[in-house]
Amino acid sequence: MAEVVLITGASMGFGPATSVYLAKKGFKVYGGVSSSKEEELLQTTAAAQGVEVTWIPMNLADSVSIGLAVDSIVANERRLDALVNNAGLLLRGFFEDLDEDEIQNLFNVNLFATMSATRAVLPVMREAGKGRIIVISSVAGRLGTSTGSIYSATRFAQEGFAESLYQEVLPFGIEVVLIEPGITNTPTWTVERSAGRRVRNSDSPYFKWYLESEQQFGKSLEQSRIKPVDIAQVVHRAIVARRPRLRYVVGRKARFALFLRRYLPGEAFNRIFLHEVSRRLGSIDSNE
Repeated sequence: MAEVVLITGASMGFGPATSVYLAKKGFKVYGGVSSSKEEELLQTTAAAQGVEVTWIPMNLADSVSIGLAVDSIVANERRLDALVNNAGLLLRGFFEDLDEDEIQNLFNVNLFATMSATRAVLPVMREAGKGRIIVISSVAGRLGTSTGSIYSATRFAQEGFAESLYQEVLPFGIEVVLIEPGITNTPTWTVERSAGRRVRNSDSPYFKWYLESEQQFGKSLEQSRIKPVDIAQVVHRAIVARRPRLRYVVGRKARFALFLRRYLPGEAFNRIFLHEVSRRLGSIDSNE
C-alpha cells in the first residue's frame, strides 16, 4: 500500500510543489485547505502535473478542525505515515509597528497549527510504531533580522518545539525533522510581502528603515535560486531516509550564514552581521 502523507497549508508556499512531488513519488497525498479557492488551486496544480492529490478541509486556527481532518484520513486509509507541517505565513515590519491581532494570527498559523496537527497524529503513529513529522521552518528560525522580529519569533519557537519533540517521540519510532529554507520566491512572500498594516505609515520612526529594508529584501527574493521544488525534494528525502537528520538547511547562502553563526564567537558574528545590515540600509548606527 502507498504510504499516506498529510500536508498542512497545501495550497500555500511550498505546499503545491510538495504535494505534487510526493504524489509523483507514489505517496497518497492529503492536502489541507481552508477554502474552496485553495481547493481549486491545489486541484488545478495537481491535474496539470497528471497526479492526484486529495484535498481535505482544515481550518488552521481551529484545533478541532485539524483533529477531524486527521481522523477522517485515518478512517479512510487506516494509516498515516507522515505529517508535513507546511502551513506558514510571513509578517514583515518593525515590531513597534505591528498590531496584536497580526502577531496573534502569525503565531496561530506558524506555531499553534503545527502543534495541533502534531498532537492529532501522534496517537496514530505511536500505535503504528513509526512515523515522520516534518516541520518546515526557516533559516529565520535560527537567525533574526530587522523587520522579521515576529516572523523569527514564531520560527524560533517552532524550532524549540520540534527539537524537544524529537527527543520525546523517538523511543516510539517516530522521527521529527526540521527543514530550514533560505529566502525563496513563493506567493506567500511576494503578495505585498505580507507587510503589517501600519508599516508604511510615514509618521512611523521606522518608516525610512522599513522602506530600505524592503528594497533589500526584494533584491534578495529576485536573486534567490531556491525553488519550491527544492524544498519538496528535501521533504521527500526526509520522509524516506532510513535515519533522517534532525535539520536540513536549503540554500547556499542560508548554509553559509549558519556556518558563520556556528563557528564565529557570538559577539563577533553579531557585529559582522549587524555591520552588513547597517551598510545596506545606510542609516542605522551599529556602534555601541
